[in-house]
Amino acid sequence: MGASNGAGLEFRGKNKNDTHGKHLRIRHPPLANSSMGQHDAVGADLGQKRPKHGREQWRWLGVPGETSAAKRGTKQQLVLSQGITVLVGKRRKQWCARKEEDNKSRKAIANTISAGGVQVVRYFGTDGIRGIAGEDLTAELAFKVGNAIGQFIAEELAPSAKTVVVGRDTRISSGMMEAAVTAGICAAGLNTHLLGVAPTPLVSFAITAGHFAAGIMITASHNSYEYNGIKVFGPDGVKLNIIQEQKIESLLKDGGIKNTNCRKIGAIYYDNLMTAKYLKYLRGFVTAVKFKDTTPKIILDCANGGASVTANFIFGGLKNSKIIHNNPNGVNINRNCGAEAINSLRQTLIEEKYDIGFAFDGDADRCLMLNSAGKILDGDNISLILAKLMMQTGRLSIPKIVATQTSNLGFSKAVNNMGLEPVIIADIGDKYVVEEMLKNGYSIGAEHSGHVICADYSRSSDGQLTACLLLKAIAELGLDLHKLGQEFEKVPRIHKTVQCKNNNEIILNETLNDVVKQYETELGSQGRIIVRASGTEPVVRLFVEGPNPQRIAEIADHLVRIVGEVKED
Repeated sequence: MGASNGAGLEFRGKNKNDTHGKHLRIRHPPLANSSMGQHDAVGADLGQKRPKHGREQWRWLGVPGETSAAKRGTKQQLVLSQGITVLVGKRRKQWCARKEEDNKSRKAIANTISAGGVQVVRYFGTDGIRGIAGEDLTAELAFKVGNAIGQFIAEELAPSAKTVVVGRDTRISSGMMEAAVTAGICAAGLNTHLLGVAPTPLVSFAITAGHFAAGIMITASHNSYEYNGIKVFGPDGVKLNIIQEQKIESLLKDGGIKNTNCRKIGAIYYDNLMTAKYLKYLRGFVTAVKFKDTTPKIILDCANGGASVTANFIFGGLKNSKIIHNNPNGVNINRNCGAEAINSLRQTLIEEKYDIGFAFDGDADRCLMLNSAGKILDGDNISLILAKLMMQTGRLSIPKIVATQTSNLGFSKAVNNMGLEPVIIADIGDKYVVEEMLKNGYSIGAEHSGHVICADYSRSSDGQLTACLLLKAIAELGLDLHKLGQEFEKVPRIHKTVQCKNNNEIILNETLNDVVKQYETELGSQGRIIVRASGTEPVVRLFVEGPNPQRIAEIADHLVRIVGEVKED
């Protein structure tokens, strides 16, 4: 099956550590099409490496052979290959100027800019379409999105395939969204197989196992129940790239609804087979684990989300295991539980003396781990543990680990100490980690937030699969449970989140960026600051790292105050 990957170009400020959100990124059309079999871990080589970051000035980072004027660039604009123009400096604010009618969508960039045939995505964010159910993401919009996806699949993505698989999480609005999206797909002439409540990675698994044309997951992942969203997967089980998303955007913008005649309307089927296959697949990892001594006591937190319907089948047979927060009621998903609120799991783990804890998020594509003392093992720790397992079992064909800019500063050093090389990409989101892995044939990648991808086992981030592989690693590597969490020495970090609707504008504020630069100079090579607009909710995220915990806390608090002042202006 064919699938194209969008390659990324990135522009940054005056130094290579300038990752605080001031940079501007655009992804241009793919350099080549990739052809990937259903179970191939290696994607096609696009033939061009990601360009290095500018250091002393904003400059052209593109293809050799451009004119000297294009190479030099200015702070006013940069002309990219394929006719794409990127505005920077003072004019880059135009990128984030929002139209009044688009404020509700939170993800919409106000002025839709067309350049070289590529439009800036308006509805899709870091991880699909997302918004408050009934306000930003209405049933009407969900129908239109489903119809546009159906048109795109039928006309371009997989013209010969006629069936889409659909899953949903436990939010009270997910049933409505599922019905609306499914109606749109059927109106476009495609059949749907409904999985019902499911974790997101089950949709990816079902696509390849059931040979479906595409997959859709109704979920807002780690967000509270008020939110909902739509994630879209292609026929290879991988989330759509930005170029494919843009084509769906174009269909939405055109506003045309495709209504096939009565003979070609799609049918709806209820599918339990794919769920059964998925459970059997993951259960196989657990039953194969043989601990040398006693089986550790394990507790799992399902976040009252998608894992609530699967975790007991996968892990329930383990001795001394317990599952909590697996009683969803439509409004308690992620509420004081799961990977986003891990204190509940930590308290139970310590009080009841469990050895290991696993926390999933609402759609179970993320996993965090706790040791017996309640210390968190995030995606950085987990990827190091699983890389050791893969090295021992001969599954790490290329000695590299993919990570994003939000990985801890100490992570790269730890990877090097293992004799491996870190591949740090700037884009935030597990879809970009997967893209980098498939493009270059890498076996493992992760985000510090708990998205972990092992290409030999899955094409998507899967929290429950991650937990299975961690149990396998503990058993086969003979890891000391009391030393879990000591995989590397982390640089102290403070992470703050500030609610603000105009987050894309705020990160470009000159006052904020001037203060960030001052603190970056103070921290030097021993620390860093990242200020970024979330792609999944209306917030600004602040990361401050440095050797002195008290000082970075002061810096983080100051930046939070500045963001608060800016958003009130």
